[in-house]
Amino acid sequence: MACIALTRHSNPTLESYLEAMEAWIEGMESYYVNTNQSIPEQPTWKVLADILYASKIYE
Repeated sequence: MACIALTRHSNPTLESYLEAMEAWIEGMESYYVNTNQSIPEQPTWKVLADILYASKIYE
């Protein structure tokens, strides 16, 4: 039987999630610079994954 881990989200409502997404996208270049990654020139699936994950916890 598979176990599902329940985690707490900093942005539990759609409104707060989308607001966090907007804020993270506006500042995401800093994330890539601070983590020694190249700044993406084109969106990729990894960039989308980063956006979706960050939106869950970004405040």
